[in-house]
Amino acid sequence: MESKYYHLTGGTHSFLVLHDLLNPSEEFPIHTQSDWELIYIIRGCGTFVIGDQSQPFTKDEIFLIPPDMLHGWIFDNNPGNVVEDICLLFRKNLFKELSVTLPEIGPLGHLDSRQHTAFQLRGDLLKNVRHEMQEIIKTDSLGQLSGVIRILGHLALSDEMNPTGINRPLKKRDKKIQQIEIYVSLHYNHDIPIDEIATLVHMNRSSFCVFFKRMKGVSFTSYLNTYRMDIACRLLSTTDKSVSEIAYGVGFNNLSHFCRTFLKYKEVSPTKYRNRMGHGHTDITTTPA
Repeated sequence: MESKYYHLTGGTHSFLVLHDLLNPSEEFPIHTQSDWELIYIIRGCGTFVIGDQSQPFTKDEIFLIPPDMLHGWIFDNNPGNVVEDICLLFRKNLFKELSVTLPEIGPLGHLDSRQHTAFQLRGDLLKNVRHEMQEIIKTDSLGQLSGVIRILGHLALSDEMNPTGINRPLKKRDKKIQQIEIYVSLHYNHDIPIDEIATLVHMNRSSFCVFFKRMKGVSFTSYLNTYRMDIACRLLSTTDKSVSEIAYGVGFNNLSHFCRTFLKYKEVSPTKYRNRMGHGHTDITTTPA
């Protein structure tokens, strides 16, 4: 599916700076972009799908997505979850062109040769690029050009990037798993019966259970609970929501069941986890830690 948003390739600009403030209903569906995309999540959380990978994202993360790679952003459907991001689009052949016309900027050609892989920035590279992107939205077009050159220099000279998705044709079984992962990311806050998810991928219950365990190494119930607990951990450490609010927000209709499940998967109670993360909050509805 081709993106309906912005395209630089074939136009007159070599880059574009976007600053978005989005509600969950405004999430970006899975699409392709004909340009390089560097996206900085300022705040908010959810799940991203990039190439053959699907995993949660949260604030202060930056991803570099190559042209023509399937990707999408699915926002957590929690009240108050506003996603703010800064996105830089670079023309498809810009890295290759600059490596010839501006060799001083560094070996950008190595990025051009990695057009089948998306990356997540880390370490000093993450810190430096994050600072530049925060500054780039405060300045005029000339200042943005200067900031883009500095960002490209950081990308060219650092290897602090973790591969986070590959643009390759998915086998039928991998497409089923991706479909399941996306469905879970959209509906984890509701009950998801195994029969429902099996029907989604056109399998009967027993065949689905065997298939999922073989592909993921865990049962679907365990996968779903792990996903919910990861979301709960994020909410415990970054919000002031009560444990009961978080429990119901991640799909549990019984607080005691949530606390037992959290203890099983994280080996600590929700309250102790919150205190360890330095985000203490008094909640008289929780079970004793």
